[in-house]
Amino acid sequence: MASENSVELTLEVARSTEIWGDRDLLFQAISNLVDNAIKYTPEGGTICLDFCEGPSGPKLVVADSGTGVPEHEGETCIRTFLPLASPPGFDRLRFGTQLGGAVAKLHQTEIMLEDNAPGLRVVWELPRDRLA
Repeated sequence: MASENSVELTLEVARSTEIWGDRDLLFQAISNLVDNAIKYTPEGGTICLDFCEGPSGPKLVVADSGTGVPEHEGETCIRTFLPLASPPGFDRLRFGTQLGGAVAKLHQTEIMLEDNAPGLRVVWELPRDRLA
């Protein structure tokens, strides 16, 4: 899909890191976050996936040069299925980040949205240990 949209997609992996959780849900959430970045990044834009070790454990960062999310809508974008203001021609809902937020909550972790100037930076501290 990235090549169809003429978007440059890069992957950076610091080292192998073990994470715990529901493999299928984690895969689907990560896939949706990447799909969401592709969908909202214009032709010629860039997306970087970075699997790295954060201060509290493994971390996934999906950074794009797309349209971003207004700061006042960030929490809504992750937590609920409410319509967001979107540029003309874009879907009204960002299900990728919402599904990611639900899967993160299930795994007792959190997803944060940050301004990537331009675009959006999704930061997910992934589960390192088994869930309680």
